[in-house]
Amino acid sequence: MMAKEVKYFESDIKALLIQFLMEKNILSEDAIIINELTVDKYARRADIVLLKKDELHAYEIKSDADSLTRLDGQISKYLEY
Repeated sequence: MMAKEVKYFESDIKALLIQFLMEKNILSEDAIIINELTVDKYARRADIVLLKKDELHAYEIKSDADSLTRLDGQISKYLEY
């Protein structure tokens, strides 16, 4: 019997990402997690952003329901900021 394929929604992936960051001790007391940070006059939106000391990490989540057609533009714009 074959295992049933699991499909994740964006919210599921966000929760798993935050859990992963916590398990790997990437989150510290001074870390801030931002859900849906908009940049470029609201033209782009990073799904999860981690602010930590002098670091900023943006995570763009793509679920089965998403397309990759805008990904290059999203990454390019995130790198500007």
